[in-house]
Amino acid sequence: MREDLLNINIFNHNPASISDFVEILSREARSFGTTPVLTDRLFPDVYNVVIESFNPNFNKSIKRNFSKCDERLILIATEIVKDGILNSTSPDEDEEGGWYDTKAKHWVKRTKYFFDIIEYFGTVICVSEEIYKSLLSLNLEAKIVYWKPKFYGQVENFTERWKANNFRREKTHQLLYSGSLTTHRTAQIDSLSEAGITFLTTKQDTPDNVRHAFSRQSGFTFGPKHYRNTYQLSKMRVLWCLNNLYPVLMERCEGKTDLDEYCLFYDTVDEVVELVNNMKESYMSCMKLNLAFAMDSHANPSIFQDII
Repeated sequence: MREDLLNINIFNHNPASISDFVEILSREARSFGTTPVLTDRLFPDVYNVVIESFNPNFNKSIKRNFSKCDERLILIATEIVKDGILNSTSPDEDEEGGWYDTKAKHWVKRTKYFFDIIEYFGTVICVSEEIYKSLLSLNLEAKIVYWKPKFYGQVENFTERWKANNFRREKTHQLLYSGSLTTHRTAQIDSLSEAGITFLTTKQDTPDNVRHAFSRQSGFTFGPKHYRNTYQLSKMRVLWCLNNLYPVLMERCEGKTDLDEYCLFYDTVDEVVELVNNMKESYMSCMKLNLAFAMDSHANPSIFQDII
């Protein structure tokens, strides 16, 4: 088994839609001393990382070439399992469900193919606390591990680099929203626009280089919940922003995470307006939180230390 390469399989996704996962996974691999490679296939002589999402043909290929609980297969679990369905959030009765409705055919099929193939993975890496809890309760044969957040950059001269990346850049918009739109998110964006806040919005499958450019030219990345009852923070978005030194405003969620102490949160739209209109103070808060994250987490061991 080659341990100098880590194959990140992106066959089952639109690559742009998982660019944050791919970037953070690649940094995590390099922090362990392993070279990440992106491919559209699985290989028998390396460790293969698959970001959750399956279909009949992909599952057949896995079953044909690998064994059950195979150490060569590592799954990145991205969704909470709730009531037997894969889905990290769902709308209230008075909110339109759309893509994130647990009754949508998408989630029924995604759940079916997940449970059809999960027993072939030797390790499952969970990106949030709630995902970890929900998968532990399934009593799978695989090793279930929690991915502790990590800062992959340099802590030296952090403050100067953060200021250069933000205070000293020309901004075209006050807020950047990147992702899918739900009723809850749209209502907040509309309210903020009516309050005079300028927005740059982009789809969830925006190419990574464009997302970086948009983030640099916007005051803050704006992170509203999917729906009013969404329980846990979109941690990968926060982790991506913290590692790239982008100020981020996140809507507070009920479920606690180990990134909460490094986030600038809001509870109401009025609070967003106040934070944006006092950008200098808000930036100082973001910078201190980002520095605290860098100092606290840069020495964390790689998630692959106990896997590879």
